[in-house]
Amino acid sequence: MAEAVRKGGRLNVLLLTAPAVFLMLVFLIGPLLCLIALSFTDYQLGAPSIAYVGLANYEEMTGDDTVRISIANTLIYVAIVVPVSVALGLGAALLIDADNAAVMQVPRLGILGFPRTYLVLGVMPFVMAARRS
Repeated sequence: MAEAVRKGGRLNVLLLTAPAVFLMLVFLIGPLLCLIALSFTDYQLGAPSIAYVGLANYEEMTGDDTVRISIANTLIYVAIVVPVSVALGLGAALLIDADNAAVMQVPRLGILGFPRTYLVLGVMPFVMAARRS
């Protein structure tokens, strides 16, 4: 009996995850594989034919200064933005979850019992937009 329940549970898991897996294959993996395949050709939009050029595109990229600058800028951006985003997100989560009233004072604005999470998430985008303008 327990084995039948386990098999049924596995089947349910497969049935419930199948749509997500299918959509990931169609919208993420499929285009990625097409781009990888096209990177080995001389494809240009609107061209009547495609020819296989092998690694020539990659050899051309390694000699291009613009590509090197772009890669360096991307790595610098990632090295700065990812840790700062994680730190700010963690800090906001800790402030929202804080039980100590002295850590984060959120005015109730006449809404008694309104959770701080919804208040912060609902108000902060407007505060940030107002600061930019």
